[in-house]
Amino acid sequence: MFDPILVPLDGSLLAECVLPHAVAIAQAFKARLMLLRMLDKNEAGEKGQLFDLVNWEIHKTEAKVYLEKTAARLLKSSLQVDAAVLEGLVAESITEFAQSQGIKLLILSSHGRSGLSQ
Repeated sequence: MFDPILVPLDGSLLAECVLPHAVAIAQAFKARLMLLRMLDKNEAGEKGQLFDLVNWEIHKTEAKVYLEKTAARLLKSSLQVDAAVLEGLVAESITEFAQSQGIKLLILSSHGRSGLSQ
């Protein structure tokens, strides 16, 4: 019914607050979890500068390692977990990815890296 379930994460503890809920739903429906980390190209700085390109590659590697560690934690719950790191405009890319992967349920937190605000 809800297979797969998409869980976009930004690396923050606030975003990860949805993981226990995603695990519970995935276990109840025997669904696969798909973890997604979006990297916003606008964060890369001026394009073409070697230093920025190196930093961008480091940022991508850190995002992959973060998702691998998160997936490893979730695998202990006897779930199928996949992970993907994509580049692009965050909201649009999450929507496009969800449609292309046949995502039935998307679980995300109301706050992430930017934190809480009034």
